[in-house]
Amino acid sequence: KPRAAKALLEAQEYRLLEDLNNLEYHLPKQQGTFRLTPEEREKILQALSNPASVSERGQISWSETRKLIQKPKAKFNLERTSKNGLIGNRTALAITRLIPEKWTELGSDKAPGETYSRLQKALVHDLVHIENKLVLFNRLTNHYTLPPQRCPWHFSKEDAFALATLELEEGYVKHCRSVIDNLSPHLRGGMIYTDALTAAGYLRRDEIARKGLAELPEPPDIANPIVQKALFETRRVVNAIIRQYGRKPKIIRIEMAREMKASKSHRADIEKQQRANQKANDDAAEKITELAKTYPDLGIKVSREAILKYKLMLEQGRSCVYSSPERKIVDRMLFDGTVEIDHIYPLSVSLDDSYMNKVLSFRAENHEKGQRTPWQAWRKTDKYEEILKRLERLSDYPKGKLRRIKDDKFDPNADFVAAQLNDTRYICVAVRNYLFTLGYEDQHLQVSRGQMTAELRRLWGLSNILPRSADAGNVPEVNTDTGEIVEDKPEKDKKKDRGDHRHHAVDAIVTALVDRKVFSDLMHRYRYREERGAWPDAPLEPPVAGLRGEAERIVMDRVVSYAANRKVWGGLHDELPFGLSVWIEKSVPLKKLLRTPEVIRCEPDNPSDQDLEIGGRWVAQDEIRQVLRQWLDGYERASKRKDFPPPIMPDGSDVKEVDIANRCYVKRAPVKDALSRVENKPGQKTWIVDQGVRAALKEWQKTHRDKEAAIDPPRMPRADRNADKAHPIRTVRMATNASGLVRFRDRPQIFAKGSNHHVAIFKRILPDGTMERKGVYVDMLEAARRIREQPIIRKDPAQLSALDPSINLDAWRFEMASCSQDMVLWDANDVPNDQRNLGKPVYRLQKMSGANNSLIFRHFSVTSTSDKDRRGLIQRGPETLPASIRKIRVDALGIWEAIGSD
Repeated sequence: KPRAAKALLEAQEYRLLEDLNNLEYHLPKQQGTFRLTPEEREKILQALSNPASVSERGQISWSETRKLIQKPKAKFNLERTSKNGLIGNRTALAITRLIPEKWTELGSDKAPGETYSRLQKALVHDLVHIENKLVLFNRLTNHYTLPPQRCPWHFSKEDAFALATLELEEGYVKHCRSVIDNLSPHLRGGMIYTDALTAAGYLRRDEIARKGLAELPEPPDIANPIVQKALFETRRVVNAIIRQYGRKPKIIRIEMAREMKASKSHRADIEKQQRANQKANDDAAEKITELAKTYPDLGIKVSREAILKYKLMLEQGRSCVYSSPERKIVDRMLFDGTVEIDHIYPLSVSLDDSYMNKVLSFRAENHEKGQRTPWQAWRKTDKYEEILKRLERLSDYPKGKLRRIKDDKFDPNADFVAAQLNDTRYICVAVRNYLFTLGYEDQHLQVSRGQMTAELRRLWGLSNILPRSADAGNVPEVNTDTGEIVEDKPEKDKKKDRGDHRHHAVDAIVTALVDRKVFSDLMHRYRYREERGAWPDAPLEPPVAGLRGEAERIVMDRVVSYAANRKVWGGLHDELPFGLSVWIEKSVPLKKLLRTPEVIRCEPDNPSDQDLEIGGRWVAQDEIRQVLRQWLDGYERASKRKDFPPPIMPDGSDVKEVDIANRCYVKRAPVKDALSRVENKPGQKTWIVDQGVRAALKEWQKTHRDKEAAIDPPRMPRADRNADKAHPIRTVRMATNASGLVRFRDRPQIFAKGSNHHVAIFKRILPDGTMERKGVYVDMLEAARRIREQPIIRKDPAQLSALDPSINLDAWRFEMASCSQDMVLWDANDVPNDQRNLGKPVYRLQKMSGANNSLIFRHFSVTSTSDKDRRGLIQRGPETLPASIRKIRVDALGIWEAIGSD
């Protein structure tokens, strides 16, 4: 069953009770730990339910919790986690702040033993699951006056707007609603989670017997589609390894480089932050270039360290984190040795070299702190409290850094090597648990954070195994997660090319070799640098002799596999129809027009029965069109002589420029779609037809965000400037010049076709021994029709008659059919020069266009799919494919084999 949304009242209460029931504390000078008494537990529950007692984020701090139970020196077990306090029911608290009286009224009919009433749960269900804000607003106001059994809400417009725009927690908890409902009564009684599982009749993980299967079975159903996809890919790869080598791997090490738990909106936020980081780096680099001219004696260069120092200085308000704010950091100090970059958690112990572990400090303060955390260095002085107060006043100071500086639990003797090898976050948990079905023990399934993979790859000389992109140039490497510029390195240590899929294979080799000894050696290397100010002379030797050569051979000998899109799925055509329209291209020079003489001869569109396969552009003015046609006939009879007289209008004027009418297709689209295309002009792929509407939307965007359009739509300005009477803009007429449109059964509506399903390629051998090819493109609509009359891929050359009725079908033979992402082995002698260093000449079919008779292939290693990026791209028609091209199949281990005709 699907997991419950985190914002639901039941899920919020489940989280609250689980934390509260697990809460224990110990007191100084007393042995053992203590559970909360029923009275203490009730006090905390009451505080967590009172909006006046909790913070804006719906929680109470540990110091406030100590006050509630009247034990000021108590230390809680949950303080050792990343939690900053106990979290209440954030959903209920947020709604109570908005509509306190109404919320209490809705809860008046609570069932015995329940915390919330049926109506309260129903309201939150609507807030969580109705994504369209306008629909939600109408339901909350009962806009359509539905009976109570269908819509029990009668909120005022003000309350409904506040509720509809309320931001609730995203994500999901680990159980479905039914499991939470079964566990909650036991949790309300004070049971801890594991006891509640037993009481509710569920098995704990340690009670489930592990079976050592020969291969991974089909993975369990998981609501998160990203995690589900990861499990299927894990199965494909691991089972391929078992079949290839005849046995299971002794140890499996997993590295997760991306937080795949993140929701789509969260990933969009991450991408937005990455762009902001990149802009901050560019701005810093520009400023440092100016400083290099201002202080030529310092030999300033744009480098990773220089950019990092400048960003940290601005982040800290030009003051040192560890000293008085009156002592400011000026630009020159960044480069004359006055300030240094410090690691909040000592690098030699934590191995944490991330941006969130770095601050800028004066050299003296940095040396005073030494290899300690700020709390360890100054906890017995007033200086530590002053540091915290000063940073808390900086509203934009990163919370992650402040949390590290406040941390009084950092243990320099902790086994950080074990922590690196046993990270069990997010998707790692699901993959690791799935692999247990092969009978592995805990120590044989290791999940690492991967933070050191890049450093080890560099130290072992594996960063430049892959060929560099021709257009990579000298662009500095940017860590898009942190915004850091990666330090300048010798050519042999340049960064891996993330535009190449095979960089994952390099990372996999490094991850497979990372054991406890490797991490310990790396930790000693960091400690040596911190103590002596320089890296050790001896390099960090790889655990395998000749690693670079062997890794290069393995990586370059493999081919990345793709899943071909053979299913007939997705839209066969757009849901909304188009109407015919025209846009005018002004003042086109006659010389340019003569390159396409068919435009001069083309008749204007007749919307009632227009054939969409012909025409599309014509001379807009009737009189000029007639003159140009007569002139063109004479011009062509005269063999297009350069001295041929120009066309003359009846009034004696020369025709040098003409207006061209272009067929376009128009339909209405939601205003949110139009807002993203406000800058498009006529003739681009999609644009706004009404220029007055376009201007109104541009003006609206100056004061609003695009997502606000659902609740507060743009309005069309009135001549009397009365904004209250201005009509809201909810849909906008959009025009497109796209091809691939279709009409059905002589109806006037026009629909855009779906994508192509495959291209069937036929060949014949000419008398001189050369090969000729032709391709028949089959779109999704036609493929769907063929489902009734199989096969979908047809090998009969009779299909070629649609291309040329006079063709001799006896000479043609079916060669192959290619769907999107199918792989082909290209002729090595026909590969463009700038792609010869990419490795094996294996390409995937990225896109096909029947309108342009074009097949776009991309080298298997290139990650980009953008039409503007030409890396590894070959564009050909079926007629110009290499004679020796072959379709191939690639398995999960990157081993390929040729296949015959489909």
